[in-house]
Amino acid sequence: MFKELLPPLMPEIISLKYYEQESVFLPKNLLREARRQKNIKECKVPAVCLLDRMAI
Repeated sequence: MFKELLPPLMPEIISLKYYEQESVFLPKNLLREARRQKNIKECKVPAVCLLDRMAI
């Protein structure tokens, strides 16, 4: 009867977003983890770097 007046239920992973907070996925952290996982020494990287999360 009043179902159309209720807001749709959404899972927390979708509904609870904190856009004002800094992301935990910072480029320096992503590069550090990629180097660690591939056993690569720290080196200079270009100012623009595309990270392919599907690369092996």
